[in-house]
Amino acid sequence: MIKQGAMDNPRPEAIFGLHTIPSIEVGQIAYISGPAMASSDHIYITIHGRSSHGAQPQQGIDAIVVAAECVTAIQNIRSRRIDPQEPLVISIGTINGGSRNNIIADEVKMEGTMRTLNEEVRQQAQKMMRDTLTSITSAYGATFDLKFDENAAVTYNEPRIVDETLPTLRRVVGSENVVLIKPFMPAEDFSYFQKVSPGFYYFLGVGNKARGITAGWHTANFDVDEESLVIGVKVMSNVLLDYLDHHSGSGQ
Repeated sequence: MIKQGAMDNPRPEAIFGLHTIPSIEVGQIAYISGPAMASSDHIYITIHGRSSHGAQPQQGIDAIVVAAECVTAIQNIRSRRIDPQEPLVISIGTINGGSRNNIIADEVKMEGTMRTLNEEVRQQAQKMMRDTLTSITSAYGATFDLKFDENAAVTYNEPRIVDETLPTLRRVVGSENVVLIKPFMPAEDFSYFQKVSPGFYYFLGVGNKARGITAGWHTANFDVDEESLVIGVKVMSNVLLDYLDHHSGSGQ
């Protein structure tokens, strides 16, 4: 959409987004100022070894053994090589290799995800991952391919816009129902729109513990208290109208 000009002619002065959050009760709005949601990189790793008979492993290069070493070492990037106060998640979600019980695998493919709230940490972790894979595969005589596909940048809520919007949120749902939460590691492609225009991405409480509506995003049991739909429309409408009213004489 951005490449096709959706943010041009005219370019928005500010943008707002709203997303459900099941851990917050219906009637509440949650917000974060500054970095709010993580960047997301899809990781692709292929380990190349050499096949041999399982009874003669010395004649091959066991890609499964090499991959196992790599998975363990990659986790040390988070635990031992990055400032522990910097949020970072590196997870290997799939690992596939081998064709038969008595054949040394010549190839293993792995996929994972990396999340961070800091672009510098993201670049450091990518380099460390490449260096780690280089060292381990070299020690075994194997090789590797590594690719990162960026799925989302850091969702960054412009503090100035957050501060300006909070009075509206509090007026609509009540001060006690506007909840400051910590940044978290799921990702959101709204972040790319925020790279073009400053924005505020906040969260609509849809949970209802009394009715058993508590399941998280992307689960088979996910549900919302539909009273939240009315609240969401009311909140967003007031946010936009108040912003336009405050800025109508700014000449921007």
